[in-house]
Amino acid sequence: MNSIRNDYPEVSSIRTKYNFYDSETDKLTREIEERELNLDHIKQFHVDCICWECVNGGYDLNTIVRMSIQDKLPHVAGKMSCQGWQDRQRINKHRCYTKLEYFFTFTYHN
Repeated sequence: MNSIRNDYPEVSSIRTKYNFYDSETDKLTREIEERELNLDHIKQFHVDCICWECVNGGYDLNTIVRMSIQDKLPHVAGKMSCQGWQDRQRINKHRCYTKLEYFFTFTYHN
């Protein structure tokens, strides 16, 4: 798989910001400040779940980001829930459902 810079040379920068929310209370549990991604190194958009006991969790943002770039959107934001398992004892019984709120800002070459 190529880097984002190779796949989408029209993109000059991508900035991200993530917020995580408890699945039961919807309270903000962690905020990851906005940062600019290195387009030469990033190939996929996968965010790990912040729940330390979560098994096979995380968030796949590849389709969202790539479609946003293809549509030349300046921003995209949304929410998704982790589909991993709450812990090893609850595999096939209870999903994690920790919520991720994501924000992407795209800048393009003129």
